[in-house]
Amino acid sequence: MSRDSSAIAVAFIEQRTALRRFLARRTRSEEAGRDLVQEIWLRIQQGSASQDIQRPVDYLFRVAANVAIDWLRKTRSVGQHLSEEPVPESIPCAAPSPEDAAQSRQEYEVLCVAINELPPKCREVLLLYRVEGLATRDIATRLGISERTVENHIARGTLHCRRRLREMGRGV
Repeated sequence: MSRDSSAIAVAFIEQRTALRRFLARRTRSEEAGRDLVQEIWLRIQQGSASQDIQRPVDYLFRVAANVAIDWLRKTRSVGQHLSEEPVPESIPCAAPSPEDAAQSRQEYEVLCVAINELPPKCREVLLLYRVEGLATRDIATRLGISERTVENHIARGTLHCRRRLREMGRGV
């Protein structure tokens, strides 16, 4: 996994809720918002490896906007119609405040550094577990190591990332 794809993976984890809300507002459907977040993951897995992405969060929201547009085109073309009702006020705006955005960028940078500081096998295991959502048994099988070793890598990687975040003043 390249440095760019690691950075995007971390950004995806951090922004998953905001992306879901963004998509729900764009599509006017909570269900579509949940489903389309998975589509974003698939698209970034296919496209990010060959790109040099300087601002992963911006990239994710650009992909989300494109996914929403594609979904809207598709649903209109198959005869499905969006509700005429206005978007409920209970769906909060996905845009973070400037302070939250600055803090998220700092945390993101710290996490990227922390993940890149991990030994290669530990980093790979942590990303397979946290980003791709694979079970420890599946990771062990894929990498040819024991489940206990997988668990140790996950614990070590998570502890390292938490330690780095605490060092920047964020209690986790």
